[in-house]
Amino acid sequence: MKKVLGMLVAVVLLLGIVPTFVLAEDTNETIKIVQVTDIHYTPNLTECNKVFGHCIINPADVLRQLTAEIEKVHPDLVIVTGDIAGLGDKYPVEEVEQWYKSFKELFVDPLEKNGIKVYLVPGNHDNVGIKYYKEIPENLKNLVGLGLYRKFFGKDYYSFDYKGYHFIALNPKELPPTYRDVELPEEQVAWLKYDLKKNKDKPIIIFYHQPLGAWIDPNQLLDIIKGYNVVALLAGHTHDYTVNYYNGIPEFQAGAVCGSWWRGPTPDYNPRGYMIYIIHGKDIKAFYKGIGINEQINLIEPKDVVVYYPMLRIQVYSKAPLKAIQYTLDNRPFKNMTIQKVYTWYEANAKVETPETGYHWLKVKVITENGSFSKKWLIKVSQEKLMPLSEVYAHFDNFLGRFVTVEGVVTARFVNGKLPVIEDKLRGIPVWAGDVKANVDFEVGRMVRLRGMVQYFRTMPELKLMHPCDAEYITKTPRKISIHDIPQYLGNLVIVERLKVTKVGKSWFIAEDETGEDLFVYTGFKPSVKVGQRVAVEGIAWRFDGKYEVCPRGKNDIYTYRKGDTNLDMRLDYKDIAELAKAIVLGIYNPWYDLNSDGKLDFNDLKEEIALVQGVHSWI
Repeated sequence: MKKVLGMLVAVVLLLGIVPTFVLAEDTNETIKIVQVTDIHYTPNLTECNKVFGHCIINPADVLRQLTAEIEKVHPDLVIVTGDIAGLGDKYPVEEVEQWYKSFKELFVDPLEKNGIKVYLVPGNHDNVGIKYYKEIPENLKNLVGLGLYRKFFGKDYYSFDYKGYHFIALNPKELPPTYRDVELPEEQVAWLKYDLKKNKDKPIIIFYHQPLGAWIDPNQLLDIIKGYNVVALLAGHTHDYTVNYYNGIPEFQAGAVCGSWWRGPTPDYNPRGYMIYIIHGKDIKAFYKGIGINEQINLIEPKDVVVYYPMLRIQVYSKAPLKAIQYTLDNRPFKNMTIQKVYTWYEANAKVETPETGYHWLKVKVITENGSFSKKWLIKVSQEKLMPLSEVYAHFDNFLGRFVTVEGVVTARFVNGKLPVIEDKLRGIPVWAGDVKANVDFEVGRMVRLRGMVQYFRTMPELKLMHPCDAEYITKTPRKISIHDIPQYLGNLVIVERLKVTKVGKSWFIAEDETGEDLFVYTGFKPSVKVGQRVAVEGIAWRFDGKYEVCPRGKNDIYTYRKGDTNLDMRLDYKDIAELAKAIVLGIYNPWYDLNSDGKLDFNDLKEEIALVQGVHSWI
């Protein structure tokens, strides 16, 4: 049976990033936050080309434009989540000092003079000179590393209160040998625990540079904040705009001011930009705004190229007054979308009529008082999410910034395993896994299935892994295990049977086995199960926030059974089929006798026969 591969754990919400998020505690205050990240600033085009090569725009001009836009938005505060200047870790103190000075003069100082407070944390490239100096000069020892950052911008981890919210700034540390994985140093762990205890009654927003997918163990932070009223996590580093969920908490990755290091748009094919958040009561509304762009359409859903049926969700920014937002499928007559105004942008959605299997063009047109603008995407309607690499390459430019599910054999590993290459029968493709702690180690020779974002990296086509649960080793059939066995099979495809649903949430449910042990199942979609229903769950064995769970790949991985069934094993695997085939050949089983009155075979009868023939085979 072919399984449709969906998202694991929090990643389903990465497909369609819902722009409204529920907070844990009500407050009467409304606050506006702008998040800016990954500026990689140099004061002119000459220095930009020296650092990055092939820069197409002067960073100083973009920074001035960004400052002017933020002044018009006039948020309550601005949060900068790291990588402020060039590649500061690879350049000497005196050079990076000029970059910081110019950045402060063009960005921080004008905003604060206009009453907009700016809060910063460093990124990995703000550890000044650590990859430049073989021996640190005595007069620079207090500036190399984070010393220069602290001189210009203050502490690298701290907290503050604003309008009833508690904000926490963290600075995770890069770890050798790859310097891609990070963790919180012990002194920050102790400080964070103390700070949280003092502010346990407040809604909390935490910001840092590297997203949790790049931490050596995301549970280091998740275990600490468990039980506190943490409502949002803000990160940078990847240069992509996306949202992952961790234990129900959204983690926003806010794109990049520099795009792809001043060479073009971000790797996920968004413009150079920044995030705007509106927080009121229990709602967070989020929008990624392109710098200097007056007409913008953000695709929220579908994020995957392959869909069952197209549910269309978009965000729109228009400087001109808006009249209507419409969509069309394959140039059929346009239909109006449902629209909601949110601060400076609009949110629109529509349930698109289900087209026939195959490729289709989905187009959105925004009608304003000054005219119209549009954007279109190529989608594929199919029950099978898996796509051959040759098909990915054939439509590569039309897939940019969206996700495909592929499988293949790992044929090479570069950058300490952060850049594997996978090949199917016809093609191969590199996979960048350097920004997540992947669920697999990409061992050469192993077959993997993964969901990756289609992108170019310096003109090289590649897929980018965006969440730890987006990759798995492939096994022919799921291992049948008990809840108690899950720790032994982390990262493997498993099935847990004989479960009874005890609690159901919006994107998860809990079921218990015959011993009363609970299994937490995070689906990422509304599960179609009810309390008291008997189920089996297939998916990836996973540990999340200290809990062991099974992560279904899609709705078809949750099996429900008919009322009155006592045998919960309603599936036939390859071994079962082999047993039956052998029994038929040996003449000890005839499926004709198990046909029901409607001419169909009953699963329970088949499973009983399998048990019998297995006993016979033991002595044949």
